[in-house]
Amino acid sequence: MLHIFYGRENKNKDQFLFDSIKGRTLLLVPDQFTLQAERDAFFYLGTKGLMDLEVVSISRLGMKVLAETGGGRCPMIDKYGRHMLLTKILREKKEALGIYRGQEKKQSFIEMMNNFISELKQYGVDPDALDRIAQELSESAFLRKKLQDVSIIFRSYEKQIQGKYLDTEDYVDQYAEKITQSQMVKNSRIWIYGFDSFTPKNTEVIRQLMKTAPQVHLIMTGSTEGRDQDVFSLTQNWIRRFTEIAEEEGVAWEVGEIPDAYIIKNKKKGILGIEQELYALPAEPIANTEGITLVKAANYYSEAESAAEKVLSLVRDQGMAYRDLILICNDMEVRGTIIKRVFSQYGLELFLDKKQNILHSPFSVFLLSLLELSGRGYGTESIFRFLKTGLTDLSWEEVEELENYARKYRIRGNRWTAPFSKGEEEYGLEALQNLESGRQKVVSFVEPFRTEFQKAGTVKERVAVLYRYLTDVYQIPAKLEVMIREQEEEGLLNAAGETAQVWGLVMDVLDQFVEIVGDETILAESFGDILRSGLESIEVGLLPPSADGLILGTMQRTRSSRVRGMLILGANEGVLPASAGMDSILSEDEKRFLFEREIEICKVDEIRVQEEKLAIYKNLSKPSECLWMSYSVSDSEGKELKPSPVFRKLQEICAELECRQDIVSSGDAWELLQAEDSTMEHLTAALRESMDGGALDPVWKEALSWYQGKGKLTQLREGLFFTNKQEALSRELVEAIYKREMTKELSVSPSRLERYSRCPFSHFIDYGLRPEEQRVFEIGGRELGDLYHTCLMELSAWLTQEGVSVDAPESRWQTVSRQECEEKVREILERQAGEYREGLFSSGKEESYRTRRAAAICSEISWILIEHVRQGKVKSISFEQEFGRGKALEPVTVKTGQGDVLIEGKIDRVDVLRDGRVKIIDYKTGAEKFDLNEVRKGFRLQLMLYLQAAQGVDRQPAGVFYFLIREPSVSAESFSPEELEDKVEQAVKRGCKMDGVMVDDPQVIEEIAGDFTGFSDIIAVRRTQKGVSAPGGALMEEETFHELQKTVEEKVKELCEGLLSGEIVIRPKRSGTNSACTWCKYKGICQFDPVFEDCGYEII
Repeated sequence: MLHIFYGRENKNKDQFLFDSIKGRTLLLVPDQFTLQAERDAFFYLGTKGLMDLEVVSISRLGMKVLAETGGGRCPMIDKYGRHMLLTKILREKKEALGIYRGQEKKQSFIEMMNNFISELKQYGVDPDALDRIAQELSESAFLRKKLQDVSIIFRSYEKQIQGKYLDTEDYVDQYAEKITQSQMVKNSRIWIYGFDSFTPKNTEVIRQLMKTAPQVHLIMTGSTEGRDQDVFSLTQNWIRRFTEIAEEEGVAWEVGEIPDAYIIKNKKKGILGIEQELYALPAEPIANTEGITLVKAANYYSEAESAAEKVLSLVRDQGMAYRDLILICNDMEVRGTIIKRVFSQYGLELFLDKKQNILHSPFSVFLLSLLELSGRGYGTESIFRFLKTGLTDLSWEEVEELENYARKYRIRGNRWTAPFSKGEEEYGLEALQNLESGRQKVVSFVEPFRTEFQKAGTVKERVAVLYRYLTDVYQIPAKLEVMIREQEEEGLLNAAGETAQVWGLVMDVLDQFVEIVGDETILAESFGDILRSGLESIEVGLLPPSADGLILGTMQRTRSSRVRGMLILGANEGVLPASAGMDSILSEDEKRFLFEREIEICKVDEIRVQEEKLAIYKNLSKPSECLWMSYSVSDSEGKELKPSPVFRKLQEICAELECRQDIVSSGDAWELLQAEDSTMEHLTAALRESMDGGALDPVWKEALSWYQGKGKLTQLREGLFFTNKQEALSRELVEAIYKREMTKELSVSPSRLERYSRCPFSHFIDYGLRPEEQRVFEIGGRELGDLYHTCLMELSAWLTQEGVSVDAPESRWQTVSRQECEEKVREILERQAGEYREGLFSSGKEESYRTRRAAAICSEISWILIEHVRQGKVKSISFEQEFGRGKALEPVTVKTGQGDVLIEGKIDRVDVLRDGRVKIIDYKTGAEKFDLNEVRKGFRLQLMLYLQAAQGVDRQPAGVFYFLIREPSVSAESFSPEELEDKVEQAVKRGCKMDGVMVDDPQVIEEIAGDFTGFSDIIAVRRTQKGVSAPGGALMEEETFHELQKTVEEKVKELCEGLLSGEIVIRPKRSGTNSACTWCKYKGICQFDPVFEDCGYEII
């Protein structure tokens, strides 16, 4: 006998169910509803134990039936096993596929194919049926090509499991066939409750239950009267379907409405009105909106705060328990985490009712990384993913030190199996030996498994090796137990729950792997890939940590019975109702095309829309006292959002109900006075507003007194008066951190003083705190710069002969040939490649190639350097000329009121011209550009300070210049090889033209640039009939040049006084688009932000 009962949500169907249950009963409910159904049974039956009543899901019923009747002995594969098998099939069949060729490595596609095959099997569609449908379509139809590819994959899948394995869909068929043999079913009344829709397979199970059980009772949500019949169309379809099945099986049936005696009378009038009018056509406004609250929030955070305030209010003022409340949000991925975080600030623990993927759990990462190391070799990323799981024998300190070393020296591949040899100079012998000990631990941990795993051939053999190492050698189960305890002690209950499940889930997948392809030989690399595909599809569901806790779930997943308050967040367009579209092999148009031709092979989105609609109706009608709904007008990025159709419908029905603002926007201080942490944040904002001239609400004055009484104003003061200003260092501290020698004077280099000028705080970090920068063992701009610089210095030293003037005819500067120059450059670089940073430039193929490129560039630059000297009139050249105490050149001494500062350093090149004037050249590999305004403001000081040191007291200045070392960039289009060579040579010459300023004197110009017409190849000047000019400002009258030197001296004195005074203000200089922050390494420390008061750039 089939009894179908239906009723609206204004009737207590739970009460009706448990009042009606008599005798031995099996209660079938959805998987996620079993726990709640058992709680409801205890509540309504008023008993402490369930003797004749058993609550089961449909899958659990199947297990009991097969256990009783003796079926189910065929090995099982679930969706995770099917995922792995499909991964293997797609690799094997990739050449046979058409439009899906090349998809075998895309996990999202494999997941869609997995779900689609499951759906096909649920609807009783086999590969032959797909072929027949495809044949009816035109050859050019895209749907035909899709179905043909799916048929190939599906047929191969069915062939591989036939007679050997049973997947989840076939499992339902098997136990459905066994139901008629079950004495348990024959002796039980069946009640089915909590379902809005059924899969075809579950429908077949119910058919067999009708044939076997003495009574089958089905309770559904629906009505045959009223103006909202559309919302119940899904229910009416299922009632019709089940009565047809009963007719087909010769089972008596009856359909009846749940009696009016079960009408709920203790609900707020407004909620009862929503139940009647939500989907009514036409809807009629309700006069009494008691129990309903609608909220318009400025953003996600304000929306979450408003919900948290409402929860606290319901608990505090209306005596509700957390278990009396249900929170719903369909946007769990984005808003769910925000809501959880905000609730935590309000002292509310929130459980997110969603499934978690296990791929990122420590054990999964450990396992997959281990397999990557075995199949693909010692990849550095794999090694440190592996080590950071906490499941190896290395301490966190060892892992961190190893990672720093490995990244610095780029240890990868087989270099992990060789002793660490580099770094003794930097680390010291003992530290290097400790690092080597860590390397040996890693290799000894991995290599034995790797060797055995690679020797194994079949999947079964590989899994046996893997299991033995995981259990016997690595002791993973014991380590996971320790990890679970630690997570629980730290309050990470969700993580602990996931860790507790992951071992069993992974073992199930490995068992299925063996069952599916155990006797097949498979590469170690493919083994890891296929296993990863299986783990990627696994999600774990967690139970709430407390029976009296707050739960946030989605509209369809959430199942509740006795609810006093329901809060629905995220009632925005596209979120509520949830989008019906799901990633699927077939588009909705293709599904509908087939459906209209009475070809039903999967669920169409229209049915999903009906399911979501019914779920919304049920949940909005569920609470007895409070229905609270909110939406946000903007997302996290400020993009405008619209309210959902459901929210707008509630506004239409509750026409007299005012839509409230969120508690942050409303301006009501009392509403913001909630938990300690959340109130502190709003109190700080209110105080800051009052400091800007606004009035302070008396409520906040009371709150301020409360925090003061608790001694908790320190954090508030820090936040309120934060200006990002740094106090000056004391004289004692300046001497302690800046003076490295026991001398009266502070010694600084020109580059250091320039750093201080650009940003005092950056200078303080670099030269005061002196953090150690991790320098990676690779070739970058700094390394190439060092190489170029050293090469030019050594070449110039070789060209300069003691006792021979540079401009003398016999000088090497005048006699060396280009070939000799290239040979010398090559000789210098070959030696440097082996010596620089423990052989960095010769450490690999890439490095050797870059060294050869550097040699070519150096040869070009060197020859241009020689040509510059030959064209000019240079008497002597000094390279890396040191100035300072005890050096050939005296230091630049700056006298201040707080003591002397000595500027000492090394000048790349000092040229003395024939008339005795001094020219300074600084070699640069960056994009340096000389700017007089930047010099005057202290943004560029090095060249002028070098000149001051080189001049001494008896020499006159000639000029200061940057000599840029850079590889030219020339477009190869439209040029012959000969033309291109000429273009490159011209580009190199242009790039090496010196940039700076010089005294505008004919003799000086001639001694620097030589005899030229038109534009000079050496400096940025031009000779015309009117004389020599500098369009870029490279020439300066001698008096003006001296004034520039005087200006720099004054700026240097000002900077030295600030340095000695301990000034470390965060005040970066900015010139155009270039600022001290552009390449600064300490931006994460200073937190410089122009929005703060007294925090801005010094504009040049």
